[in-house]
Amino acid sequence: MAIIEQYIDNDSGYRVNNPNPHFAPRFLLNDVVRYWRTICVDFAYKQIEQEGNKWAIRNFKLRLSRRLIFLKGFLICFYCYLNKLTKEPAKQKLFELVKLNPLGLVFCILSDPKLNIKQEYILNLFDAYNQFLTKLNDSEFRKSLENLKIENAYENSMFLKSREISSQFHSALSAILFEQDNDLKEFIHKYGIF
Repeated sequence: MAIIEQYIDNDSGYRVNNPNPHFAPRFLLNDVVRYWRTICVDFAYKQIEQEGNKWAIRNFKLRLSRRLIFLKGFLICFYCYLNKLTKEPAKQKLFELVKLNPLGLVFCILSDPKLNIKQEYILNLFDAYNQFLTKLNDSEFRKSLENLKIENAYENSMFLKSREISSQFHSALSAILFEQDNDLKEFIHKYGIF
C-alpha cells in the first residue's frame, strides 16, 4: 500500500485544491509504460547476450504474457480515470486491483458495460491467450521453440503457429484499444502517448 500511496500522494492531479483534476495516476502510468519498454529492451539484450538461444520462446512470451502484464497495469490506471476516482478512493481501489491476476482484471475492466466493447474482440483476446497457454504446456512445442535458431524460424511450423497466435492476440487488443469510440480510446489519446 505504501508504494501506491507514493504514486498518488505525489501526483499533482490528485491534490485537493487542483481545479482540474485528471483522475489518472500519471506517475504510475508512466512507470507501467517504462516497465513495458524495459522488458522489450531486455528481450533484445538477452538475444544478443545468449547468442540467440531460446529467443523464440522468449519472443512468444513477450508478445503474450509480458504484454498481458503491461495491459493489466495500463487498465488499472484507466480504471481510476473511467470511474473518476479521487485521491483516497483511488488508493484503495488500486490496492485492490493490483492483487487480481492479470486475466481476471483484464476481463473485469474490458467487460464493463460503460465501455461497450464488442464481445467478439474480448473473446478473440482470451482465445489467443488460451492457445498460448496450451502451447506452452505442450513439451514438444516448447522444446522446438527453445532450440530454434533465428535463421530457421520462418521455416518452422511451430514458430509460425506462435506468430499466428500472437498476431491474433495483437489484433484483438488493437481492436479493443483503438477501433471503438469509448472512454478507453479517449484515455489512450489523452494519457497513453504524452
